[in-house]
Amino acid sequence: MITSHPIPLAHGSGHHQNGFTLVELLTVIAIVGVLVAIIIPVVGSVKKSARQTQSLSNVKMLGQGILIHANDNKGRLPKHNQTPKSQSGFSQPFWSQEISPYIGAVSKGLVDFNGNRYELSMTMVDPLLAADQHHPYGDYGCNTAVIWRESEHALVSTVLKPSQTVSVMTSKETRAGGKIVGTWYVESAAYVARPTTFSNYQPSGRDGGPVLAAFFDGSTRAIPEGEFLENRRAFLLNK
Repeated sequence: MITSHPIPLAHGSGHHQNGFTLVELLTVIAIVGVLVAIIIPVVGSVKKSARQTQSLSNVKMLGQGILIHANDNKGRLPKHNQTPKSQSGFSQPFWSQEISPYIGAVSKGLVDFNGNRYELSMTMVDPLLAADQHHPYGDYGCNTAVIWRESEHALVSTVLKPSQTVSVMTSKETRAGGKIVGTWYVESAAYVARPTTFSNYQPSGRDGGPVLAAFFDGSTRAIPEGEFLENRRAFLLNK
């Protein structure tokens, strides 16, 4: 009679081995790297889109504030500031302060600029700008062809084409050393006359994006910079 003996199993055979092999680990790392490369730009794009939406909301509120101010003041639009253009300097209240009851009250210490804190409504602070690019008087510029520095307030009834004329927009100025910051007004006549050589107080599409603008009919638009440049006379000059 032949007796069979069990054949011994090889060491470790039949047992699950824990952990990853080197190839598996490298594969996982590669996949994670690819996912990160895909996700980070998408997240950045979503965040920028959200900031642009908030910025356009600010522009809309400013445009509506200007119209409500006119309605409450016998048709008078706010003035750029209270010092006539024949004199140097600016004096408060600025246009944004005149409409502050309609855009959120001015608060202390909202903007840090060159080591100083300034009073400003948060509606004037553009989320598309970095912390060191905020202007102490605001990042959105009024159209000085209508919201002007004359001794008398302009009347909203004198705006000839409300649906085509911009009241307020994203804007910029160039500081010493070439630093770009927001600004609270647009020198409309100078920009229309010499847009390529006039570097200060002009409309701005942030980081190559569109110019965000409110119109005197209460509407808002995101206007590509090229389109704004081409149609600058119609958008800014009340003619």
